[in-house]
Amino acid sequence: MNEIFNINILSSMLRISTPVTLAAMGGLLCQKAGVFNIALDGMMLIGAFFGIVGVHFSGGNILVGYLLAMACAMLVSLLYGTVGIKLKANLVYTGLAINMLSLGLTSFILNAFFDMAGSLRPAAIHTIPKLVIPVICDIPVLAQLLSGQDIMVYVAFALVLVMWVVISKTRFGLAVASVGEHPDAARTSGIHPDRIQMITILISGALCGLAGAHLSCDIVSEFSENMVQGRGFTAFTVVAFGNANPFLTFLASLLFGITSALGTRIDIAAIGIPSSLINTFPYLMCIAALVCSASVSKRRSRQLFQQKDQIRAVVFDMDGVLCKSEKTFIAAIQQALREYGVDAGEEEFRAMSGASDDLFIGAVAEKHGTAYQSAMKDRAYTIYGEMAEGNVESFKGMEHVIRRLREKGLKTAVASSADRRKVTISLKAVGLGEELFDAIISADQVSEAKPAPDLFIKAAEVLNITPECCIALDDSPLGIHGAKEAGMKTIAVLTDRQKEEFQEEKPTYYCLVPTECYRLIMKKRA
Repeated sequence: MNEIFNINILSSMLRISTPVTLAAMGGLLCQKAGVFNIALDGMMLIGAFFGIVGVHFSGGNILVGYLLAMACAMLVSLLYGTVGIKLKANLVYTGLAINMLSLGLTSFILNAFFDMAGSLRPAAIHTIPKLVIPVICDIPVLAQLLSGQDIMVYVAFALVLVMWVVISKTRFGLAVASVGEHPDAARTSGIHPDRIQMITILISGALCGLAGAHLSCDIVSEFSENMVQGRGFTAFTVVAFGNANPFLTFLASLLFGITSALGTRIDIAAIGIPSSLINTFPYLMCIAALVCSASVSKRRSRQLFQQKDQIRAVVFDMDGVLCKSEKTFIAAIQQALREYGVDAGEEEFRAMSGASDDLFIGAVAEKHGTAYQSAMKDRAYTIYGEMAEGNVESFKGMEHVIRRLREKGLKTAVASSADRRKVTISLKAVGLGEELFDAIISADQVSEAKPAPDLFIKAAEVLNITPECCIALDDSPLGIHGAKEAGMKTIAVLTDRQKEEFQEEKPTYYCLVPTECYRLIMKKRA
C-alpha cells in the first residue's frame, strides 16, 4: 500500500491535472460569457498535434511548439466562434463538429504529410528545465510536492489567480459576466455581446492549445492519434463542478488528477484490479462530481424560490445619486435658453427635479412665454458635455459600493429621466464605467419618464428580475413615486432634499448619502 499512497502521488496529481486546469480556465471564461463550449477537446487535440509539429520543424525548440499550438488552436476556435456566434449555429452541434474535425484533420495530416500512422515523435525535444524553488527545495515533503515540477505546473497555478482577478476585478470581467447573465441588458450598457463572446472563445482556444502542447511535448514527448482522450470534456466537467469559480474549478481539476494518478499506481502495483476498470476511475469521479454539483444547484434554486422577495437588484438614479450634476446641468440649460431669449433663474428648475429633461426644460421655457423645442435640449446637452469634465463629481466611494454589491450577487442598473446621451456624458465625467451596470435605462427608451413607473418597469424587465426583488435609489419624490408604482422597494437619498419632502411618497428607507445604501441593502437581505 505504501507504493500507492505516498507523497509522490500528490506530485503526480499536480502534473496530470495541469493540462486539464489550463483548458478548464478557457472553458470557465466561455461559460461566464454564456458560451457552451464543448469544443475544448478538439482544440486540445489540435494543440497537441501542432505542438509536436512545431518542435519537429524547429529542431526540438519546445517554445516554438507552444506558440504554434496556441496559434493553430486559436484558428480552430475562430472557426467555432464564427459558426456558433456570428452565424448563430447551435453551439453544441458546432462543438461536436469541431471535435470530429480535429480528430480527422490530425490523422489526415499525420498520414498525408509525415507518412506516419498512429504517432509522431520528434528526433529531439529541448524541454524547459524543471523549476527548483529556493528554500522549499530544502523542506522534505514540500520539496517533493512543489519544487522540481515542470514550469507549466506553476503557469497553471498563476493562471488560476489571474483568471480570478480578471473575472472579479476588471472591467473586462464585468463585461463578460454581464454578457453571460443577460446579453440584452449588456447591450443596453453599450457592451457588444458577440464581440465579448468571440474574445473569450479565442482565449479558450489559446489556453487549450497550450494545454494540448504541454501534454504532447512535455508529458508524453510525442503525438499519438486521439491522445487527448477526453481531457477536454473533463475540463468542461470540472468547470461545471466548480460553478465557474476559478479556485473551485482548480480543485476539481486536482480531483481528476489524483484519481488518474491513483489508477496508474494501482495498475503498476498489479493488485488484481483490471486495467480497464482502473481507467474509468477519473471519469467515474467526474460523473459523481457532476451529480453532486447538480444537487447543490437544485438546492440553491429552491432556496432562491423560497426567498423570492429578497433584494436581487439595485436601480440607481443618475443625478443626485450616482453623481452631483444638477447644478452643472442647470447652468447648461440656462446658457442654452438664453440663446432662445429665456433668462431663467436656478430656483425655477428645482420644482421639476426628477422629471424628464423635456419637461425639465420645457416647463421653464413656456413659463417665460417661449414654446419648447427639442433643439433646446440638444443644445443644453452639448453645453453640458463641454462643462461636465471637472464640474460633475461622483459621491466618494460610489464605485466601490457598486462593485461590492455586484460581488454579493446583486445586479445593478441605472434608471434616468435624462436621455442616453446625457447619461453617457455624466458617467464618463465621474469615471464610472458602463460595464458596472447590467442595464442602463434612459428616458428615450420608454413612453413616459418619472413620475410614471415605465423606467423602473423597463429596468426590471431587462434585468430579468421581478420589480418586487429590486430596490431603487432616488433623490426626488417623483422618482420614488415611479419606483413604488412599479412595485419596487425604495431608498430616498437626502442629498439635496429634506426628509419631510418625501413623506407623501413613504419610501422604504432613507439615507443621507447614496453610499449608505450598501449597509441598508445588506441588512434587508440578511
